[in-house]
Amino acid sequence: MSFAIAYGLSFASITATLTHALLFYREQLWVHARRSLSDQPDIHARLMSVYKQVPDWWYISMFGSYINQLLMRECERTNVLPQCLCSRSV
Repeated sequence: MSFAIAYGLSFASITATLTHALLFYREQLWVHARRSLSDQPDIHARLMSVYKQVPDWWYISMFGSYINQLLMRECERTNVLPQCLCSRSV
Protein backbone atom coordinates (compact mmCIF):
# COMPACT_ATOMS: atom_id res chain seq x y z
CA MET A 1 0.00 0.00 0.00
CA SER A 2 2.79 2.45 0.85
CA PHE A 3 4.47 1.78 -2.51
CA ALA A 4 1.27 2.69 -4.33
CA ILE A 5 0.94 5.90 -2.34
CA ALA A 6 4.59 6.85 -2.95
CA TYR A 7 4.21 6.05 -6.65
CA GLY A 8 1.07 8.19 -6.90
CA LEU A 9 2.64 11.07 -4.97
CA SER A 10 5.67 11.07 -7.25
CA PHE A 11 3.40 11.63 -10.25
CA ALA A 12 1.48 14.29 -8.34
CA SER A 13 4.69 16.12 -7.41
CA ILE A 14 5.91 16.16 -11.01
CA THR A 15 2.56 17.53 -12.17
CA ALA A 16 2.52 20.11 -9.37
CA THR A 17 6.06 21.27 -10.24
CA LEU A 18 5.22 21.71 -13.92
CA THR A 19 1.97 23.50 -13.09
CA HIS A 20 3.73 25.81 -10.64
CA ALA A 21 6.42 26.70 -13.18
CA LEU A 22 3.82 27.35 -15.85
CA LEU A 23 1.64 29.54 -13.63
CA PHE A 24 4.35 31.58 -11.93
CA TYR A 25 6.92 31.90 -14.74
CA ARG A 26 4.73 31.89 -17.85
CA GLU A 27 5.83 35.37 -18.99
CA GLN A 28 9.52 34.53 -18.74
CA LEU A 29 8.98 31.16 -20.40
CA TRP A 30 7.06 32.81 -23.23
CA VAL A 31 9.73 35.48 -23.79
CA HIS A 32 12.58 32.99 -23.83
CA ALA A 33 10.67 30.57 -26.05
CA ARG A 34 10.00 33.31 -28.60
CA ARG A 35 13.51 34.77 -28.54
CA SER A 36 15.75 33.49 -31.27
CA LEU A 37 19.20 32.19 -30.46
CA SER A 38 20.66 34.64 -32.94
CA ASP A 39 19.25 37.64 -31.04
CA GLN A 40 21.32 37.26 -27.90
CA PRO A 41 23.27 34.04 -27.33
CA ASP A 42 23.37 32.78 -23.78
CA ILE A 43 26.58 32.44 -21.80
CA HIS A 44 27.01 28.79 -22.75
CA ALA A 45 26.74 29.54 -26.47
CA ARG A 46 29.26 32.38 -26.17
CA LEU A 47 31.77 30.22 -24.30
CA MET A 48 31.37 27.27 -26.69
CA SER A 49 31.82 29.43 -29.79
CA VAL A 50 35.58 29.53 -29.05
CA TYR A 51 36.01 25.79 -29.69
CA LYS A 52 36.03 24.05 -33.06
CA GLN A 53 33.08 21.87 -34.03
CA VAL A 54 33.70 18.14 -33.61
CA PRO A 55 33.68 16.42 -37.03
CA ASP A 56 30.96 13.94 -37.88
CA TRP A 57 33.44 11.12 -38.56
CA TRP A 58 34.38 11.17 -34.86
CA TYR A 59 30.81 10.42 -33.77
CA ILE A 60 30.43 7.76 -36.46
CA SER A 61 33.68 6.03 -35.44
CA MET A 62 32.70 6.11 -31.74
CA PHE A 63 29.29 4.65 -32.56
CA GLY A 64 30.92 1.92 -34.67
CA SER A 65 33.37 1.12 -31.89
CA TYR A 66 30.61 0.81 -29.31
CA ILE A 67 28.50 -1.40 -31.56
CA ASN A 68 31.55 -3.58 -32.27
CA GLN A 69 32.24 -3.99 -28.54
CA LEU A 70 28.59 -4.76 -27.89
CA LEU A 71 28.47 -7.45 -30.56
CA MET A 72 31.78 -9.01 -29.53
CA ARG A 73 30.76 -9.21 -25.87
CA GLU A 74 27.38 -10.66 -26.75
CA CYS A 75 28.96 -13.23 -29.06
CA GLU A 76 31.45 -14.14 -26.35
CA ARG A 77 28.71 -14.45 -23.74
CA THR A 78 26.60 -16.73 -25.91
CA ASN A 79 29.60 -18.71 -27.27
CA VAL A 80 28.80 -17.93 -30.88
CA LEU A 81 32.44 -17.19 -31.75
CA PRO A 82 34.97 -19.97 -32.23
CA GLN A 83 36.90 -20.73 -29.07
CA CYS A 84 40.16 -19.31 -30.43
CA LEU A 85 38.57 -15.84 -30.75
CA CYS A 86 37.10 -15.78 -27.28
CA SER A 87 39.15 -14.37 -24.42
CA ARG A 88 37.58 -16.84 -21.99
CA SER A 89 39.54 -20.04 -21.33
CA VAL A 90 37.78 -23.41 -21.43
